[in-house]
Amino acid sequence: MKKLLMIICMVAVFAVPVLSSAATVEKTVPLEARKAFNEKEYSMANAAVNHMATVVEQEDGNVKYIVETKPIKIGAIYGQLTKLFVYVNGKKTEIKKEALTGGEYNAKFTFVAPKADKVRMAVWVDAMDEIAGQGPGSGEQDVLFCFDWAKAKEKKTEPEVTQDKKVNKPVGSDPLQVFVDGKQVKFDVKPFATNNRTLVPMRAIFEALGAEVTWDQTTKTAVAEKDGVVVKVQIGKAEGTIEKNGAKEVKPLDVSSMAKGGRTFVPLRFIGEAFGNKVDYKNVSGIGLINIMKEAAPAKP
Repeated sequence: MKKLLMIICMVAVFAVPVLSSAATVEKTVPLEARKAFNEKEYSMANAAVNHMATVVEQEDGNVKYIVETKPIKIGAIYGQLTKLFVYVNGKKTEIKKEALTGGEYNAKFTFVAPKADKVRMAVWVDAMDEIAGQGPGSGEQDVLFCFDWAKAKEKKTEPEVTQDKKVNKPVGSDPLQVFVDGKQVKFDVKPFATNNRTLVPMRAIFEALGAEVTWDQTTKTAVAEKDGVVVKVQIGKAEGTIEKNGAKEVKPLDVSSMAKGGRTFVPLRFIGEAFGNKVDYKNVSGIGLINIMKEAAPAKP
């Protein structure tokens, strides 16, 4: 019976799916469209593409490419890039097209191909088809999409903030991200976790919460004050104090404040909750999202 239970437990353990800790990081990379058989010259498609493509490098060595396009003028007529094809290992494949609204670019094409400086493509432009005069695709041209990977940059994105002022999706690839009322807190030294607790640079988090902070060098104590609440944490001490309305409360901490990289780090949850805020932690694809929702200050009598 015991042997049977052990087997069941082992099966249960191995049945649990293992989530990858790799985060999806979008980057922008400069793009030019050049003639396939004369790379020194630009293709007519160069005027249609957004010259900053969005890319996501994948674990298998391929890249997801996202290219936006807009209408172009050819002679006296305007044309749309109606279809786009990619060549991978000699095989020509049509690329998915999606409509865009509200901006300069009115369509985007998403495809997966190996990471390369030059990717061979084929384009259909309705104006070129009209000039060729033999129906859709008759004006097809082969082009090279040329990517300048040396100038690739992580894409800057704004956090998606919910109605209750929470951010549920990572912004970038930092493993620990802190948001106060939907606004990301920027740290000059990155937060870190120890004993399942997140520690953050003292001054940055206090200021993000709207508190005034001072430092007592003699006792190595950080003192923050906001709306009549005084919070104190001392380096190396596994407790923090909250003074409010003449009362003093000492709270034990799972991890002490500490000095690291020339900065004083304080336990995030204690600091956030000490000022009456809600603190929420969520793991998204290996990235820790910590949301602090500030409570409104009590009305003064």
